[in-house]
Amino acid sequence: MDVRKMMGRLYAQTVRYDTGRGGMPEVTPQDIAAAVGMCQHELARETFCWIWWPQSPASTARARELLLRVVLTEFNERYAAVDEARRGLHSLEALAALSNRVPEDLQRNIYRMKAVVRQLHATVWPSKMERYPTIIDAVITEMREPRHCPDCEGRGTADRGFLKHDCLRCAGTGHVGEFNAWRAVQLGVSETRFRSTWLPIYQWVYAKIEELVYIAARDIHSHLAPDEIPA
Repeated sequence: MDVRKMMGRLYAQTVRYDTGRGGMPEVTPQDIAAAVGMCQHELARETFCWIWWPQSPASTARARELLLRVVLTEFNERYAAVDEARRGLHSLEALAALSNRVPEDLQRNIYRMKAVVRQLHATVWPSKMERYPTIIDAVITEMREPRHCPDCEGRGTADRGFLKHDCLRCAGTGHVGEFNAWRAVQLGVSETRFRSTWLPIYQWVYAKIEELVYIAARDIHSHLAPDEIPA
């Protein structure tokens, strides 16, 4: 059961009240809506609805606000890590300044801490804060309207003789990520600038939202089919 695919039942024009085998009712739109409401992880639930149920009572603005808080927390933590490493470096340099002859172990610690500062500084994110809501919106759009895998043509499977197996390129999902050129257009930057500056941030946001969607889907699935193991 893929709960993401089932969300289409919540649209009035697609609602069907069929029955399954043996006269047992299928999962109804009411069942799905109730399961979504029982998802305990607010950020995961709101993000899932933003992608898969954009007409839900949940507020898109609320989902965007929650996601932006997560992104800005990561932004701040990266700068804080650099500041902490610099303070450690300055403390070591102050000790060295007090010595007529700097001990070798202190010199090694200074060199090591300088390397740590450089490494951490390379991971900080740009301070163009207006870009971050745009990245979130672009990732949501990419997930909601994914590009079909060119290898399996969106089927998720490939033939190997008489057997079918999951497509290696898309891992059986039928979809692949958008081109970086598309992503750059969404952010309003050149593809070169996107690759050099924004790609790592975009990938981090994509992975975080993907994780949240999985959490929500797993929780919703547990309410709809508690005896099944979600994929």
